[in-house]
Amino acid sequence: IQEFNSLQITEKLERNENHAKELQKQKQQLIKERRKAAQQARMLKFRLGQVMENVRVTNKWNKLNLDKLLNTDGGKRMKKKKRHLKVSKSLPVLVSDKTSELDLLQYPVHATN
Repeated sequence: IQEFNSLQITEKLERNENHAKELQKQKQQLIKERRKAAQQARMLKFRLGQVMENVRVTNKWNKLNLDKLLNTDGGKRMKKKKRHLKVSKSLPVLVSDKTSELDLLQYPVHATN
């Protein structure tokens, strides 16, 4: 009976230890995320100050672009690539290149339930 009790106690200690480690990891992750958010807020505030100072000096309010300012990726924008739809080779071709749009309009497809 004592062996069983000692085994239960060691298992409980291990569970508590693992739980404490998990909580510590979560705490560190939360601290990291908060630091990153604070840094982004400081950068945004700094950029806003620069832009407003520039607007005050040049008096060109019409050229104020807040969308560009609020872009939080740090100016490291990548060009968006257009994704082209790939045609599945396993699906049959429903409309050939020779079929015009007018031909499709002449024979409307009715949905059946």
